[in-house]
Amino acid sequence: MCKKRDWVSAETVLRKLLDRDPSDNEARALWNGASKERDKENRWRLREEGRQAAHRSLRDQRFDEAEARLRGLLNEFPGDSALVEDLNRVLEAKQQRTRREVYLKGRQMAAASLKAQQFDTAISELQNLLLEFPGDAPLEEDLKASLAAKQDHQRREICERERRKAAEFLVKREFDSAIRCLEALLQQFPGDRAIKEDLASASGAKALFAQRQWLDQQVQEL
Repeated sequence: MCKKRDWVSAETVLRKLLDRDPSDNEARALWNGASKERDKENRWRLREEGRQAAHRSLRDQRFDEAEARLRGLLNEFPGDSALVEDLNRVLEAKQQRTRREVYLKGRQMAAASLKAQQFDTAISELQNLLLEFPGDAPLEEDLKASLAAKQDHQRREICERERRKAAEFLVKREFDSAIRCLEALLQQFPGDRAIKEDLASASGAKALFAQRQWLDQQVQEL
């Protein structure tokens, strides 16, 4: 193939020969051959320029642009192994980015649900992500934390409900019932300061009420 810079001079010489003798078959064959080679070179140049542009798009993560360019080139050069390889690389990178976006978005949604105490939503989101990304350590840690947070929340709800129940017993002066409720609760939450304080208050209220009853009885006996 002639070098790109030689086409003009080569065609000029051949054109002069054909102008001088249009029946010169050898010059005509050279002219046709040169035209084909020039067209072939131009097509190859466009192929290389297209590949380079696709590579730049890939580096810049403009995957759709790179894919469209390479598919267009493959229409012009069907079966070209280098173009097929380039396209596969783009499709793989595009898929990886999509998976990464799904991963990050899913973790963010789970974190937001957990913050809003929507524990089941957070747990479901993380379990679904682990189906897509099995064995992913950060996801497994997130799921573990969500399950622990749900369990802790449920335990605190039980605690608050039972403390309210004990408080209602106290209002009704059912001190023994309040004390039994709080003692049972303290077994579930050993060391809980609020429950201990409630129990001490209930015991004190019982003792105070008993003392007042005794005093009232003494006054009546006078």
